[in-house]
Amino acid sequence: MRSTALVTQEGSINVHRRAFLADTIGATAAASLSHSTSAASNTALRSKGTVGTAHLQLDYAQGLLYTEAGHHGRATSLLRAALDHQHRTYGRNRALYRLTLARSLINSGDVDEGAAQAVESLDHLNEVESGRVLRRLAEVVDLLADTDAVSARHAAEELTDYVQDRGAA
Repeated sequence: MRSTALVTQEGSINVHRRAFLADTIGATAAASLSHSTSAASNTALRSKGTVGTAHLQLDYAQGLLYTEAGHHGRATSLLRAALDHQHRTYGRNRALYRLTLARSLINSGDVDEGAAQAVESLDHLNEVESGRVLRRLAEVVDLLADTDAVSARHAAEELTDYVQDRGAA
């Protein structure tokens, strides 16, 4: 006979899974609706400068949802699109988006490109003091360290050296 605590815990896990699935489905529906806006409304928004930002944020959010759902391959195209539209002056966001893309690439099995994206994020990390970006960097370093590939080892070493040098400064 199973204990009441175990049954309650299993029920709680199922409720969280269903809520996440509902959120994912809702986000996907919202994304589809957003991408189907009319040309007239896009023209009006473009004159205010908000379309690029809205699509960038939508691509990033959808990419994160796919990542959380374990669909790393699907996430990479959205994260790559968000990074491509990120303005160069926002170093924190570029670093975060690039590291998020690197994480998804590594998780989808494209370790070489993921390692390259992670190392490329160093260009933007010099101007960043964000705890969130540094936590994402630590996640990527851990993923690379756990991967048996030359490019991953080299990238993990380079990123670790950066973190240690920065900590000493």
